[in-house]
Amino acid sequence: MKTEPVRKKRKVHEKTRKSREAILKAVQTLLQEKAYDDLSVRAICQKAGLSVGAFYHHFSGKDDALNQAILLFNERLPIKEPEGSAIQDPLLALKEILLAQASYVESVGCELMMEYYRTLFTRRGPAVADKERGLPKRIEDLLQKAQEDQSIREDLSAEQMAQLLLTHGRGLCMDWCMEEGVFCLKERMAMEFEYFLRAFLLPREGAPKSLMDSLEVKKEASEWSEARVLEI
Repeated sequence: MKTEPVRKKRKVHEKTRKSREAILKAVQTLLQEKAYDDLSVRAICQKAGLSVGAFYHHFSGKDDALNQAILLFNERLPIKEPEGSAIQDPLLALKEILLAQASYVESVGCELMMEYYRTLFTRRGPAVADKERGLPKRIEDLLQKAQEDQSIREDLSAEQMAQLLLTHGRGLCMDWCMEEGVFCLKERMAMEFEYFLRAFLLPREGAPKSLMDSLEVKKEASEWSEARVLEI
């Protein structure tokens, strides 16, 4: 019967998948404890509970394992609201995505994030090929919906606002890495998202009518957005 060979093949496939994931998890875990340059294949194997031979069955070397760990990081980086979320407000949904991303980045640690950025800047490997798996488009769609709901101003396009938000978010993550995680990334992300809202929420009567106007008025003039920011 064919069922027995199929079962064996599935078992082998499952064992291969688990050993590969164990190695990638070991890389991520060890990068929370030591610098990448201090990381050895033997240490990775000891952490994963696998032989060096098993490691080289899956990866050509330490750099290859790191690149695959970064790809795994990219795959698991949230680009949607948490599962089960019933949020209708696009700005609330956007905040949920940003905070979920901040939490995930904190969970993998500074060292892996620094290697992630080094890969972006130097190695230019497959980890950068997918442009963050559609995150810019997801943010743009939510901002577009907020414009359609007349919640945010329209003197900038949703695409331009999304780019501003993404650029700032990357800078905040880099700053967190440079500071070696001394501040809570999720809390800082929430606070600075409020600043973003204050600049782009649709003006009420007596408020600045354009982005440039809002940059020139006194601090007191920004109180028009206080109630909406607190809602979000």
